Amino acid sequence: MWGEGRESQQYIKQQEDITDSTSSNMKLLVVIALVGLSAAAAWPSYMSDEPDGVPTHQKQHDVNYAFYKIFEPLRDNRLADKATSFNPVGDISMYKDGGVAVRHLMDELTHGRLLEKKHWAVATNKRHLEEAIMLFEVFMQCKDWNCVASNGAYFRERVNEEEFIYAAYHAIKHSPLTQHVVLPAMYEVKPHHFTKTQVIEEAYEAKEMRLRNIIFQNNFTGTPNDIEHRVAYYREDVGVGTHHLMIHLENPFWWKDTYGYHIDRKGENFFYAYHQLLNRYEAERISNYLPPLQELKLDEPPERRIYSADHLQVRSTLPHPQ
Repeated sequence: MWGEGRESQQYIKQQEDITDSTSSNMKLLVVIALVGLSAAAAWPSYMSDEPDGVPTHQKQHDVNYAFYKIFEPLRDNRLADKATSFNPVGDISMYKDGGVAVRHLMDELTHGRLLEKKHWAVATNKRHLEEAIMLFEVFMQCKDWNCVASNGAYFRERVNEEEFIYAAYHAIKHSPLTQHVVLPAMYEVKPHHFTKTQVIEEAYEAKEMRLRNIIFQNNFTGTPNDIEHRVAYYREDVGVGTHHLMIHLENPFWWKDTYGYHIDRKGENFFYAYHQLLNRYEAERISNYLPPLQELKLDEPPERRIYSADHLQVRSTLPHPQ
């Protein structure tokens, strides 16, 4: 009896183990099925980008090559062909505004009123900003991706590089045609705005000598003799500079609802993001035994100049979005 009882218990335990194993396998299969369904649901959004149906990977390819070595000619053969053969005003039916924006830009270009290539341009310059917005409006008026890519290739080879980057980045960020396109990191497109010239020169030398796995020392600008140098790590941080760029990119102060939609609470979001940056900066100053920040008076010259490797810091002088 005792032996039969033990055998019965062992049999029951084996059945329970089999049941638990089967249940675990079923759970695993359910999880795999759910993951598969999620991937299947996400795949169409990657393969085709509404509303024009052009595969997102093609758009990403075009964007990557448009910004690749921006100060040199296009490296992609298809885009290079568009740059030479495309006529922006040849078919105005591809624009939502009937070609008003592109005709205005072409008039400025053909009469030589735009800033030339290989010249510095900044958003704090009123004329430079106007020219960049002209190109931005052309992108936003395009009905499909072929229009965007063709105009992008054409004007990339003809307008100022800095203005092209400014216009194209804002258009890609806000256009309904590029909902799934990832913007290239700005520190890769314009590394000279995030690091010193010495580092870039050393990188070129390493490339010519075919050296690999080289670590470059990117010391902060300024001088250690200045106590403000203690927080240079924050002011010149690449991540902080990139975040600063995104604040302006998401909340352009010159935005109009006629571009397609209303950016809700634009000024409030802009102020909040800047406030958080300054709060963190204040904390870093306190931890380094530095006095708190003084109120910025725009009608008076600054008492102290801050060195920064990131030119985007200059954009703090831009008007706040309304």
